[in-house]
Amino acid sequence: MLTRGGLLGAAGFAAGGSNIQYIATGTYLGTGSGTGGWSTGAIDTTGADLLVIVFGCTQYASRLSSGNISDSKSNSWTVLNIRDTDEHAVAIAYCKPTSVGTNHTVIADAQIGFTYGSLAFMAFSGTIASNVLDTSTGSTTTGTPGSITPASSGELFITGVAANKSHAAAPTLGGIFTDVVNHYSASAEAFGAAYSISSSASAVNPSWSIGEGSEMVAFKSS
Repeated sequence: MLTRGGLLGAAGFAAGGSNIQYIATGTYLGTGSGTGGWSTGAIDTTGADLLVIVFGCTQYASRLSSGNISDSKSNSWTVLNIRDTDEHAVAIAYCKPTSVGTNHTVIADAQIGFTYGSLAFMAFSGTIASNVLDTSTGSTTTGTPGSITPASSGELFITGVAANKSHAAAPTLGGIFTDVVNHYSASAEAFGAAYSISSSASAVNPSWSIGEGSEMVAFKSS
């Protein structure tokens, strides 16, 4: 069985020293081995100028490409590094949307064959108009993706983690990060996603409580 989540958190949050604001998160949380065709709960992305998807699954994340992602507003997506060992995989994709609004959902293509997976779909405003991506880092073996020193202050950090269900627990992060997903199912991959809006240009080096694959990406503020 697979479940969907809807809106999480409060819209309109921004950290001091940054123009970036968090708007909403929609989720698709796996509780079984169903493959692909995952659709998030609908959220209102009105005002967003950056959309981000975090994927976690057990197999075949290496097949992920922009052609396997679609959303209900017909935006174009860019897939970043895929941390995939064919056991525990995590990936992040993003877009600068041309269309946002109510009832916004994301779908991962059923033909790709992801298994035991989940995803988080996040919306933000206040990012730079072009060349929004700063840098990324990740690990194929641990819940510590590595350190990023941002190019400028006020950047947005997104991180995701995939963990073995044998931990019998959901991954957690906290600290300067706001967790938007902490998911565990006895019959699926454990999965976590979180964001942090920085107020400085200091290095960020998160470590999830558990994890066999993790990724972190930094995006620039306007």
